[in-house]
Amino acid sequence: MQKRKTKTPEIQIKEQACEFASSTRGQFIIGKALAVAVETLSKLPSERRPSSDIDDMKYLIDHLFQMGAVCHALENGEGAKS
Repeated sequence: MQKRKTKTPEIQIKEQACEFASSTRGQFIIGKALAVAVETLSKLPSERRPSSDIDDMKYLIDHLFQMGAVCHALENGEGAKS
């Protein structure tokens, strides 16, 4: 008979976090965080602006995390844009 390995608390927490991230609420929070990051980083002077990071964040918003980003835009009186 093979013994089951018990999961460490660290692994259990990571699994719970992954579960939350894939939930509707998690998707909303991640999308909103990405939208805030894009908005904030876009305000930096061009020589300090991480354009590649911004483009990647917009890609994630457009393809995985639209809900939170749309809500953030609407809360700020903007159209639903990324």
